[in-house]
Amino acid sequence: MEKVVTKIGKFGKYYTGFDFLYKALYKNEKDANEAYKKIYPAMKATIRAHGVSSEKAQGILELLASYAPTGAKKRNFTRYYINDPEGWKKLPKDPNDIPYGRWY
Repeated sequence: MEKVVTKIGKFGKYYTGFDFLYKALYKNEKDANEAYKKIYPAMKATIRAHGVSSEKAQGILELLASYAPTGAKKRNFTRYYINDPEGWKKLPKDPNDIPYGRWY
């Protein structure tokens, strides 16, 4: 009986880890793309109205960057599109057009 409990415990740990990886690698891409499509028009309008250095524009850009995947892709996205004062102009309307190394 003890072996069964141990195996169930190990399965639970593996399942939890797998579930986390699945959400981190696959499920978030769909959510991130949907959020990007909603944030993009607001970002463009805010930057045109208030300028890229305004607090509102910086908040929207940071929000957009928060949807980028973790690791090197997030650093690349932030470096090319957020930290560069003219980088926001390079963002495509469709998130599927963002190069792989900067988005999903």
